Amino acid sequence: MSNREAAVAWLVSALAGAICYAVTVPFGAEFEPQYMGESYQQMSVDPFGGLGPHPERFLTPLLAWLVGLSGERYWLFSHLLLVAWLALVHRLALQRSQDHVWAAAVTLGVAACGASDTMRHLCGYADATTYLLLTLAIVALNRPVVFWTLLALGLLNHGMTLFLWPWFVFQRLRAGSIGWADGVLPLVGVACYWGARSVLMADAVGHALTVENYLGELAVARTLDLWALIVPNMVFAYGPFLIVLMWHLVSERALSATFGALLMLCSVCVILAFAIDIFRFVGLFTLCITFAVARELNPSRRTRWTLVACVGLMMATLPWQRQLVDFLLKRHVEFAVQFAQQGDPSQTMPVIQGLIPAYWPVFVGYVAFVALLFVLAWCTRPVERDGAIVA
Repeated sequence: MSNREAAVAWLVSALAGAICYAVTVPFGAEFEPQYMGESYQQMSVDPFGGLGPHPERFLTPLLAWLVGLSGERYWLFSHLLLVAWLALVHRLALQRSQDHVWAAAVTLGVAACGASDTMRHLCGYADATTYLLLTLAIVALNRPVVFWTLLALGLLNHGMTLFLWPWFVFQRLRAGSIGWADGVLPLVGVACYWGARSVLMADAVGHALTVENYLGELAVARTLDLWALIVPNMVFAYGPFLIVLMWHLVSERALSATFGALLMLCSVCVILAFAIDIFRFVGLFTLCITFAVARELNPSRRTRWTLVACVGLMMATLPWQRQLVDFLLKRHVEFAVQFAQQGDPSQTMPVIQGLIPAYWPVFVGYVAFVALLFVLAWCTRPVERDGAIVA
């Protein structure tokens, strides 16, 4: 492909990403920094000033400062990053499949899924940069220096990406690219993160990078409660679009794909031991979907139109999904308050001990939905042709 053709291809993907972003904005978006996004906005004025509760996460504020979109313009940078990530997803899907309908459906599904939804609502957060870096790492699986540089930059954007390294190492192993560099470069990346955190957080109180500090934040009952919500949150986050991941799991490479998904599940479970924003972190399964469409899945006519239907159904049911989520969240809070007022030490898990017993048909419905979607994925499962998986 010539430089001109490559430029046109990226322009098409940028346009596709922007359109998919615009289509999903009516489902909800914020255009002012929210919560921790306000801290990132403050940091964007002075990225190395040690500002905010997490000054070691300076990469996104630094990028905003470098392109002149810091301070009051930081909200715009936050949304442009999301568009850039969607453009990258479209480019990878199209490059792999050479199918414009498939690539557009994949991009729209990603734009409407939980990962993008949190980026639109949590304006100013660094998640879009994380997804950009990690998606580029998927592309660079066979280039160790680039690959580990991207993962190291991910740490400087959000330390939780360290928990995703096992998944990425496994994908490098699948690509047959593991070598001596994979023993040295990760240590260099962690050292850079450790050094940056030590310098930028030298004056911070309560954020020491120690095992004791993190273990002190563990709450077993809260963590178990969050784990019980993973399946419902997968449905919240993806709806029928989850079929892409299922196609990967029932493909000719089912064993390695399933192991990779389990690694991602373990990573999410570990992250939830330290953080409570489950909907945000369940969105990390989007990386599994991106990997599948960028490196292994090729569409057939049947699968292409099945995906179009699934994405359409996903978007049509989003308002109803949100009503149900709002209802469950309110009941969750009510149970949490009730248990706290009772002061019973045995009542510490409002989801497992309150929400699920009271509304078990809803949770059974979520499991049934996943089972039915799996059946549909199995009936339309990919096959291997000439070394490529054709879905």
